[in-house]
Amino acid sequence: MAFRVAYDSGALENTGRSFDLTYDYESLVIELCQVLAEAEGARFTLSGFGREPWPMSVDYDMSVFLEQLPDLLENLESGDLFRLDMYSQGTEAKLEFSPNGDDLTITCSSRTAWVPDPATERIGYGPLLQMLRKLAADFALGARTVDPTLAAIEPFDQWLTWADTGADRKH
Repeated sequence: MAFRVAYDSGALENTGRSFDLTYDYESLVIELCQVLAEAEGARFTLSGFGREPWPMSVDYDMSVFLEQLPDLLENLESGDLFRLDMYSQGTEAKLEFSPNGDDLTITCSSRTAWVPDPATERIGYGPLLQMLRKLAADFALGARTVDPTLAAIEPFDQWLTWADTGADRKH
């Protein structure tokens, strides 16, 4: 299975929870993922490198990925190498995104007994960016559902525009 990452909010509802809007992005993501994980059917999916799917949780593993997502998107858009560290206990892998023209090479290095097979995958720049923007947009929609005031917080405000216009469009 090729590299894939996605979030499905399940049966998410507004429970009246509010968040401290003075928190930094990473703190908000950690708290949000804990709340989003409570929704029936909520699922964070990461596949690739011979593992379909990886054992992922919404509350912890998704927050680890999303903490790094703004930097990953920025590096992809500027054509720079990026190393995403999935440091969650039990996962403990590094994904290295190496741009190469219209596509990228993603290399997976495991710090556990699991051996990625294959250790390297190639994906088109456009499809990867579309996938990551959809993940961001779906997460921002979930955040807005939980607490509508989050729609005005960066980067959620930008990510919501991707939900409104389609995550596959470049800006």
